[in-house]
Amino acid sequence: MTTFDGLKYNFQGYCTYVLVKNCDSQGKFEITADVRGRREPTKPPTRMVAINISAIGIPTIRLLEDNSFMIGGKLHRGSNFHSELASVISSRDNVIARLSKPKLSVIWNGKPHKVQVVLNGRELAGTVCGLLGNADGDTTNDFIKPDGDPASSAEEFGNSWAVKNSCP
Repeated sequence: MTTFDGLKYNFQGYCTYVLVKNCDSQGKFEITADVRGRREPTKPPTRMVAINISAIGIPTIRLLEDNSFMIGGKLHRGSNFHSELASVISSRDNVIARLSKPKLSVIWNGKPHKVQVVLNGRELAGTVCGLLGNADGDTTNDFIKPDGDPASSAEEFGNSWAVKNSCP
C-alpha cells in the first residue's frame, strides 16, 4: 500500500477497509476496499477483491474483479455509465470511475488487484483520511487512526480503518 504522500507499507487484513474518505463533518464521499486472502479468505497473502465508492447524490458504485461494475446493485458488464456526478468506463484491462463532486478518480485493475485513487483538485488535500493517508504532503503523519490518534504500526493503523461488521 502507498499513501497519497508516498509512504509505502505492508498490511495484511481480511475485512472491508476505508481507503479514503472526507474527514470533515460533511462526509461527502467514502471509498472502501474488500480485502480477502488469496487462497483462503482469512489467511495471508491478502488482496483487494472489490472497490466500493459512495458519494452524496450517486448510487453506490462497486468495481469487481472481472472489471465489471455495479451501480446501486445493478450489474454492468461490457457497458459504461454516465451521470452528471459520476462516470464509469469499463474495459478488459481496467475500470475507471470519475466523480465530479468531489473531483477524484478511481482506477481499478481487477485481476492484478490494484487500485489507484487520484484526488483531482487541491480542495481535498489535507481533508481526507483512511489507509491512503491525508494527502497533505507529509509522510510522517499518514498513520492517523479514525479517532485522531497516531498508530504505532501498520497493523494497528490498518485494523483501525476496518468497516464495522465487515470481517469474515
